[in-house]
Amino acid sequence: MRTRVTIDLENPDLVVGIVEARAVSIRETPPELRMTIERLVEIRRGEDFPPPERRTAVRKLLRAGGFHASGRNKPASEYLAARARAGDYPFHSNVVDIGNCISLRSGLPISVLDLDRALEGGDSLSIRLGTEHESYVFNPAGQEIRLRGLLCVARANGPALGNPVKDSMGSKVTPETRRVIGVIYASRANAPLQEIDGHLLEFARLLREHASAEEAETAILPE
Repeated sequence: MRTRVTIDLENPDLVVGIVEARAVSIRETPPELRMTIERLVEIRRGEDFPPPERRTAVRKLLRAGGFHASGRNKPASEYLAARARAGDYPFHSNVVDIGNCISLRSGLPISVLDLDRALEGGDSLSIRLGTEHESYVFNPAGQEIRLRGLLCVARANGPALGNPVKDSMGSKVTPETRRVIGVIYASRANAPLQEIDGHLLEFARLLREHASAEEAETAILPE
C-alpha cells in the first residue's frame, strides 16, 4: 500500500480491510455492473440482511466508544439492505456503487473516499474514534453527523473523513477523482480474515473492470 493507514484505538475485535486504487475513471455505472447489483438487490429483498449475528457484531464495534448506532445512525450496511427491501435501492457512480455492492454482498459497512481530497498533500490516514465535539457535513443539504465515540477514518493528525455510518462531503468521490480508498469495517468475532480478504479482492477486481483502475492494492489491518 502506498498510503500508510494506522489503527489508533484499542479494540481487539476491530479488523479493517483497505483497498487503494489509482488512475480510476468516475462515470455512470455500466450496464453489466448495474445488472450484477440489481440481481443482488433482488436477493436481499427477501432476506433478513445483514444476518443478525453480523448486525450485532458491527453495532458492537460502533458502540465500543460510546456511539449510539441505531435509528438514523445505524451502520450504512443496514441502510443499504433496508433500501433493497423497500425497492428503492440507490445508484450513484461506478466507484460508489462498487463499494455499495461489496457492502450489500458482505453485510459490512464501507467507506469510499477520494484519496487525494482525504490526504490533502499528506501520506497517511488514521483509524480512530471521533472526539468530543467533532462532526462533519455528510450530504449536499448540509446535515451533520456528530462523531463523538464513533469509529472513523481520518487524516493523520487531522479531521475525520468517513465512518461506518456516513462519509464526509469533504472527501466523497467526484467526477474529478483519480485515486480512491475503500475501507471495510469488520469484527474479528464475526468476519474471518479469509472472508475479508475475499471481499477486498473482489472490490479491487471490480475497480479494475468497471472503473479502469490501473492499480488496486489491498491490505488487512492490523497486520
